[in-house]
Amino acid sequence: MLKRILATRELGIALVLLAEIGIFAVLCRQPGRPNLFLEPEALLKVVRDAAVLGLAAIGATVIIISGGIDLSVGSVIALVTVVTATLLRAGMAAPLAVG
Repeated sequence: MLKRILATRELGIALVLLAEIGIFAVLCRQPGRPNLFLEPEALLKVVRDAAVLGLAAIGATVIIISGGIDLSVGSVIALVTVVTATLLRAGMAAPLAVG
């Protein structure tokens, strides 16, 4: 039973994720200061930043599984980001620039 659990791909992914968190926690450490990498606010910011890419990945996965290969999702996200940033820098109100 334990051998089967250790052989699953999900466990391998989880172990790599934990190793990455540990490595970054050590690398982000500054002498004489608290380690801010593992603070809940920092972890929440990482999740918020990854949410847009996660939603795009879910949408692309559904399209690919259904048989319609569409690889333009990344370029569309980049275009929308640049246009929105340009409109915001030009002084447009955020609801108008985003929507």
